[in-house]
Amino acid sequence: MLKFISRWGPALAMMLVIFFSSSQAKGSELMPDFGGWHDLIVKKGAHFLVYALLGLGLLRGLRGDQPPRRRDYFLAVLFALAYAMGDEYHQTFTPGRNGNWNDVTLDTVGAGAALVAAYAWRRHLTRANSGEPST
Repeated sequence: MLKFISRWGPALAMMLVIFFSSSQAKGSELMPDFGGWHDLIVKKGAHFLVYALLGLGLLRGLRGDQPPRRRDYFLAVLFALAYAMGDEYHQTFTPGRNGNWNDVTLDTVGAGAALVAAYAWRRHLTRANSGEPST
């Protein structure tokens, strides 16, 4: 059980954060309106960041103790996309909220960006440890 929590805990924690945030009615204390472009930057930035963390958590869950394979990065993005779609659908049941395909796209880009960065970082470390020159 501890191994499961260690492996999947970060992804599940991010899913809970996302689900809880999506359950907040528009204008609630936990979902305030920051006004104008500030609101757009804060909320869309939160979408990007939270799904970036979800993507990394999903990668951790998929790979366990093994080094990730390219397939694991791809699956993590697909799972993040599926969760984003479900999250936007869930928001249609929340007062004052609606589902938005632009948010699904932003969420997927956030997960993808974090996973591309993780892949590049892993390649860099592998090359640095093997003595290969970096490109």
